[in-house]
Amino acid sequence: MESKFNNYYKKEVFVASIDIGTNSTHLLIAQIDYEVKSFTIKFTEKSTTRLGERDDDGNLTEDSITRVLETLKRFKEYCLSYDVETILAAATSAVRESPNGKKLIDKVREEVGFQIELISGSEEARLIYLGVLSGMDLENRSHIILDIGGGSTELILANSEDTRALTSAKVGAVRLKNDFFDDTKLNNSRIEFLKTFIMGSLEPSVGKIRKRIKKNESISMIATSGTVIS
Repeated sequence: MESKFNNYYKKEVFVASIDIGTNSTHLLIAQIDYEVKSFTIKFTEKSTTRLGERDDDGNLTEDSITRVLETLKRFKEYCLSYDVETILAAATSAVRESPNGKKLIDKVREEVGFQIELISGSEEARLIYLGVLSGMDLENRSHIILDIGGGSTELILANSEDTRALTSAKVGAVRLKNDFFDDTKLNNSRIEFLKTFIMGSLEPSVGKIRKRIKKNESISMIATSGTVIS
């Protein structure tokens, strides 16, 4: 009886998470130890799939859909090699804002066998907070967490116990590149216009954060994602 129970309740299992972003698609495989309630990252992979390269109607292009499908098929092989039991896959701003985003989700389900969860901007912010919390000790002090993605920017006000503000703005590195940059050199007036546009796009998020900060409260900032170290 004891042996049968141990086979049913495994102390260690492998799980995978897949993030389908505007510029890249990420895979993370972790081993979870239920006995000590911890996890260890075993494998990570990143592929530049460039979903943010849309057509004139705002649709995901066939090339970008193909890149994602090929990447996910490769990721599936990695998961099989690690005997992964659970795969969680999520898509963010590029897919949720595209008129044909459902086409990608359907193709992934049919050709790869993954069910893609389409998450909202506020849910993306919440998951970013949980990711920071799993890797850093916030010491119960208030922090502003900044995540600049390809299609959106998340600003979060939180401490080690809870979030006080979760925001997401439709401004990101790939989105700005596609909308404002071409082969011509940027002049000073263009740069100033771009700064004004970014500040205006972030104003609702910044305003919400400011309202939630207490008087004389000490705030630290944490920046995440690859954009901030590029």
